[in-house]
Amino acid sequence: MSRYRKRKNVPIKKLLINITVIAVLFAVSFLLNTYYGFLPKSGCSPVFNKGDEELMVHFVDVGQGDCSILQLPDGKNMIIDGGPPSAKSKVLQYINYYKITRFDYMVLSHPHDDHYGSLTDVLTDIEVSAVYMSDLPSDRIKTASYGKFINAVSESGAEILYSLEGEIIYGGFGLEIVFFTPDTQVYIDAAEEGFNLNELSPIIMVYYGGKSIMFTGDATSKTENLFLSAASSHSVLKNKPIQADVLKVAHHGSKYSSINKFLDKVKPEISVISAGADNSYGHPHPETVERLLSHSEQILRTDTDGDIVLKITNDGKITVLGGESENDNLKLYIQFILFIAAAHINKTLLLSITYKIN
Repeated sequence: MSRYRKRKNVPIKKLLINITVIAVLFAVSFLLNTYYGFLPKSGCSPVFNKGDEELMVHFVDVGQGDCSILQLPDGKNMIIDGGPPSAKSKVLQYINYYKITRFDYMVLSHPHDDHYGSLTDVLTDIEVSAVYMSDLPSDRIKTASYGKFINAVSESGAEILYSLEGEIIYGGFGLEIVFFTPDTQVYIDAAEEGFNLNELSPIIMVYYGGKSIMFTGDATSKTENLFLSAASSHSVLKNKPIQADVLKVAHHGSKYSSINKFLDKVKPEISVISAGADNSYGHPHPETVERLLSHSEQILRTDTDGDIVLKITNDGKITVLGGESENDNLKLYIQFILFIAAAHINKTLLLSITYKIN
């Protein structure tokens, strides 16, 4: 016959210690995820096999900045911008999680530190074969942080290349990557004091499996208009489609980018906005979001969706693997921490609230 024993009393001091442990574990996990994003939120397996005939496009949540990582169908890798200096731990951890040991192509859209800030550390820690950047005079940008980036490029041994209008930087394995924006010398010649460096951002088209992804950096309305002009008249570009199935929205959703004339031609099905939560610029601007809603079937945002990962297969199927909400992530973290905490206090707290049956 079974009998019940009285539950054991747990000393208050020991109980409080265990509750404190739970609180500390939760706080540390929440802070790491919120401020450093050490754990990728894409829900995507880090294993990516060379020859899978898939293109993986990662829009990394770096806060107020831009960072896109492309795993190409033949196993090569490309990074477009790297987010601000504050995101360097997140970017390096993300790269490590996806087992990327080499970037065949690095692109800096323009010399603002919310785009090149983490690339200095990437160049130091990871092999980079080629760096594409604006052809600026050496004294044009005088900040110490940009100087460190230039030094890192030089010391890395990477080939330094400058994006030219109509240049195809990759054209194999059924994939093409094309620079559309005119040679930056056009801007430099006309530059005056107060020249907007955002206008240097190249518009890059990636074609694969009959689909297209457009990267815009911090392109302004002026850049967008120049793109439309170049795309219609250039000997190479006029034969390339400019409709984008996926658009990386320019300048974090700024009011002064993503103009209707541009969106009418690009016609994005999926628009991705990279911006920081509660940033001081008010990005993305409500007017821009409204314009995008009238042209896109889906809008994804790193400030609300975290890391966003798209998979494009060679038959043209696009799958959104990332883009889960912060609330869903928070629930997962709470469950994980409670599981660990429950195991830790199994012999104390659980005994205080249950009866042991013999």
